[in-house]
Amino acid sequence: METRTPRALMPTRWPVLLAAFAFVGLPFSWAACATTSSIPAVEGGLSAEAKPAPELIPPPQPPPFIGPPPASEEHWTMPDIGTRSPDFPLLPEESSSESRSVGSVTHGWLANARRIPQPHPYLQQLRVQHTRGLNFTSDAMLALVEQAGAHVVKKFPESVVPLGNFSAEGGGDIPYSFSHNSGRDADLGFFVLDSEGQPATPDNLVSLDANGYAEVVGEDGEIQHYYFDAPRNWALVEGLIQADSATLQYIFISNPLKRILLKEARKQGAKRDVVQKASVLLHQPGGALPHDNHFHLRIYCSKTDAESGCVDVGRKVRGYKSHAGARRNIIKKAAKLTGDAEADVRLAAVRRLHMLDASGERDAVIGALADSDARVRAAAARALGEFGVGSDALAKQLVAEEDPQALVEMISALGSIADRDAVDALVAALGVARPIQLPSGMPDAAQVTGAEMTDARIFVAQALVYTESARPVPALIAMLNSEHDGVRQSALSALRILTNYRMVPRAQTPDADGASIRERAVVSPGEVLQRAEAQKVEGEELTPAEIAELWQNWYAEHRAMGRDEWLAGGFRAAGYSVERLSVREVWDLCRAVADDDHLSYNAQRILMRLSKREPASLSWSKEDANFYWRRWFERRWKRLGAPPIPAELSTLK
Repeated sequence: METRTPRALMPTRWPVLLAAFAFVGLPFSWAACATTSSIPAVEGGLSAEAKPAPELIPPPQPPPFIGPPPASEEHWTMPDIGTRSPDFPLLPEESSSESRSVGSVTHGWLANARRIPQPHPYLQQLRVQHTRGLNFTSDAMLALVEQAGAHVVKKFPESVVPLGNFSAEGGGDIPYSFSHNSGRDADLGFFVLDSEGQPATPDNLVSLDANGYAEVVGEDGEIQHYYFDAPRNWALVEGLIQADSATLQYIFISNPLKRILLKEARKQGAKRDVVQKASVLLHQPGGALPHDNHFHLRIYCSKTDAESGCVDVGRKVRGYKSHAGARRNIIKKAAKLTGDAEADVRLAAVRRLHMLDASGERDAVIGALADSDARVRAAAARALGEFGVGSDALAKQLVAEEDPQALVEMISALGSIADRDAVDALVAALGVARPIQLPSGMPDAAQVTGAEMTDARIFVAQALVYTESARPVPALIAMLNSEHDGVRQSALSALRILTNYRMVPRAQTPDADGASIRERAVVSPGEVLQRAEAQKVEGEELTPAEIAELWQNWYAEHRAMGRDEWLAGGFRAAGYSVERLSVREVWDLCRAVADDDHLSYNAQRILMRLSKREPASLSWSKEDANFYWRRWFERRWKRLGAPPIPAELSTLK
């Protein structure tokens, strides 16, 4: 499982870097039915006591095609990865018309995304999902769903496949799922019947019980009854399996509904090989909700995708093709093109090696650090940061680099590598003033730093945050006496994140009992002193020297501790019951995600460590990140050994 968010997957880094600065405090038909009854037969039968038993009626008539509903006026904007039309580095003679799935389904993005056409003869997004804007996907997924929909229509004319969430334009994280990042996941709603045996289209996905039945309270307060339409749902699965436009990896669905579908397949006399494939592909995922309200499709990388940096994770079913040869060939081609006469070609080549995680070609990328074109040098630095190699070469080039964008990329790369050489190089750079002119293409640069001219040490301090190391703390404290306001503020923000303390707390809002959370904190004797000092100066105008003295005193008392002890102590000082950084304290950590910037950052990084996954939650609003992490752990707390979630934090109400 991946444990970090590859920067190769981000179409541009400037918005992310700037967002991070802002985050830490700087100015981020249906026709005749196959059954004799209009209500499908299900395993175990439908209980007459618990469910209505409609009379047998003739098969329902085809529903008319209805166009998609308009988007809601209250359209919620999802967390973004920085761009919805990401640029992709094409090599000479490559097609610019194909979609390209980059990275994995959980840590990826989508170039040249395809919007699902609406209206469509046999595809229609449900009303609730339509408002989300998640109607983009890859060429292969769109072709797959269209082929499957056409197959359903052959058996049941005028049927319309209900669509749920696909991907956002450009891909990236969505708050409704842990995947769907790179156009290779799609949710399809179940075909359902109403209590009269007529095809029904609910506004939203409907969760069905083990018998394929659901009761839903409508907007008018009336109870609506829905039944799993096994014949049409099997036709959809059959169409997906027989389609040749993509290779399926999974069709996630709950086990009870899977059994109903396979029983229906055998009843219809489906081909043995199709049923066998269905028995493998239909799968209830572990560690997640059982998928009792929709089909969740996942496909493997196509050849074009594999050449673009697409990554397949998880099981490999019969028929899987890795396209490893195509990937090796494109890597070899890109490495050779790093020496091309055209700078644009060299730039595309370095970026492509980065996307393909081609660390085996590190020498070619290190060589590009000396390229005559600053854009190539910047791209090479970014790639090396992701590869986690080249700190010595980066440190040497850092001293001589004159281009501001390349310089900042080198600084950030060293922060990503975070080995001893990288930290030493950054600490050395922190001690030398270095005025730079910000690139005109850097969004809102003047707003972030206050002027177009700034000091590179601002970016050095931020890069030291990436290291998550205690070693830079003394050097950062020294910067609190800098004459450059931006450098002081950046150093202060970095100190707060690296230590998880804030010497001068923000004013606290009392709770219902009249006491702030922090006033009820359980702290150590050393932390009592720190808080007393903070309370003494709270609300006063402190000079840089006084702030530096507070931090020097704090460091003198805490320097013998490990950074994890600092983090736990910082949470306790802020009023959270975090004795150690373990899953036992996960709910207080989730609470801290919505707190001050340094607490939110560190809480999310610890939750990433505990969950062994890295969503882009640090670039989201604190409210979105807080909900995401509560939901993630609420679904898994028993398996992880966490205590039950407090009722007020539950996301499954």
